[in-house]
Amino acid sequence: GGVVVDTPLIIRLAGLAVLVIALWAFVLPLPDHETHLVRRRSVSLRLRPNKEGISTSSRWVQSTEGRDASGNRMDPMTIRYTPARFPLAAPTATWPVPRIDLRDGYQYESIIHPGAYNGGDDTEPRMKVPRFWSRPLHNNTLLSRELATSIGTCTTPDGTSRSHARGSACPPDERTIFVALASYRDYQCRDTLESMFIMARHPERIRVALVDQIDLEADLSCVLPRIPCIRDPDQALCKFADQIELYDMDRHLAIGPSFARHIAYRFYRGEYYAMQMDAQTTFVRDWDVDVINQHESTGNEMAVLSHTPQDIINSIDPKTGRALETKRTIMCETHYLKENYLENDIWNLKDEVSPERGPILQPFWSAAFSFARGHFAVNVPYDQYTTFLFSEEEISMALRGFSVGYDFYSPARNVCFHTYANGENEKDRKKVPLFWENEKRYGEDVGHFRARIKAMIGLSPEKNVHAWNHVGKELYGLGGARQVSKFFSVYGIDPMEKIHEHHLCDFVDDGTMQEKFVKHLRSNGMGIDYESIQYQFKDSRPVEASQRNGNRKKNESVGVEEQQGKQEEASSAVEDEGEGRYQHEDGEAGEDTQGQREDNDSQEE
Repeated sequence: GGVVVDTPLIIRLAGLAVLVIALWAFVLPLPDHETHLVRRRSVSLRLRPNKEGISTSSRWVQSTEGRDASGNRMDPMTIRYTPARFPLAAPTATWPVPRIDLRDGYQYESIIHPGAYNGGDDTEPRMKVPRFWSRPLHNNTLLSRELATSIGTCTTPDGTSRSHARGSACPPDERTIFVALASYRDYQCRDTLESMFIMARHPERIRVALVDQIDLEADLSCVLPRIPCIRDPDQALCKFADQIELYDMDRHLAIGPSFARHIAYRFYRGEYYAMQMDAQTTFVRDWDVDVINQHESTGNEMAVLSHTPQDIINSIDPKTGRALETKRTIMCETHYLKENYLENDIWNLKDEVSPERGPILQPFWSAAFSFARGHFAVNVPYDQYTTFLFSEEEISMALRGFSVGYDFYSPARNVCFHTYANGENEKDRKKVPLFWENEKRYGEDVGHFRARIKAMIGLSPEKNVHAWNHVGKELYGLGGARQVSKFFSVYGIDPMEKIHEHHLCDFVDDGTMQEKFVKHLRSNGMGIDYESIQYQFKDSRPVEASQRNGNRKKNESVGVEEQQGKQEEASSAVEDEGEGRYQHEDGEAGEDTQGQREDNDSQEE
């Protein structure tokens, strides 16, 4: 009357289950399999390379796993972030954002330090960095309005769902702001953080990702308050400490601004807006309300407010905290350098362009200040592989942003100012170390990185597609909403011949571009429709341009003979005509805003 158990059958079923599991694990790996590859070897963010630099001499025999069609090893990021073939949705977002823990394997991943990158060898040093909140959401086409407007957290939850991810339904005063801040041994970094929180009307909505590149044994941390918090808890760095994500990096790992900002962008977690600026920036009273109002006034979901801020000297009323300086810069000119990449020139908007007209459209983007919807940080993440490249970051971000569908504007009003090495601040600012001090540790040959970035953004169409390293192309390359050939055509740039039309500011700095192009803003607010624009800029003063270009080439040839590690040569911009002075169309010398930009970028990283 007992139950008969077929023991051999059970054993056979168990064996079959083990076989199925084995096949699943080894033949059909999980989609995140590549992530586990990089966890086998990790290097702390506090890694201190030896005097000879990070060693990458030893080589291991590699399998074909993770290689492209040509047999080149692909970076795990490239593999996992290949554009999807199905509708995308933004990941879950919340507020306040839980602090990212680099000890949690689900919150971080290990990447190759690009200063030692030699093709993806498993012996290369790796460092822990936060995982991206999301892969790019544009899917190589124009972002849908439904998806774009769904992104963005609010300081207060929805009354029904209790979700903070309210997107465009969030009231402007409750919209969160993500701030990417990179600093290289800069004593004013702490001042920048304090100014940001103290001068904001709603500091509770700000979250900062700070990449603090310091000498861990000699430099003070940016987040160290002037007085211990136990004695004065009302200090900004004490009161808002939970809203600052700190990534301490040993200064020996610093290889330029782009890599530091790349890490900062990884901290983005679905905030409504994304902002970046330099580490020696001072904000005006209620800057957060003003910059949001300016962005909203464009009526453009894809608007990016960006410019190089004016000098801080005599620019802010010490009693009210309001801006005194009303001049604004605009990114409207560029030029080719000897390496055949484009570098921005900075111009002042004409006085007759009233702030009442709102933000003004411009062709280019500045790393010194950028304010956009949060999806900009997702769709145009900083390139990981830009070792010891300086000016390249701006043209790279501009062309990539354009190709994804973003439009750049000069702000209508100044919401912040910059401390340059000028006047009363010259002595102190020139004491700030520069990241170029690490150049010899990693080697001085950055040609392959420059060739890669130029090819990826369309500045080297003459290059064979197999002549440059494609690592990270799917993540850091061009989008599909617009063709960069349209950008070159409209703004008079010939990437094949490496020439461009001069005096583009004649078309931009008086608002003419704004008047002509804003008519082509899509009815749903999803960016300017460049396909409907037939305009092609032509220089109306070619003789002056020829003389100006001759002076520039002469100055470049002199600069090549000097050490590139110096800050002035690093940006390669002091060769601009008149030794840092530019000429307006009326012949009057303008302010040395180009010289300011050099100090701005090289000092802050």
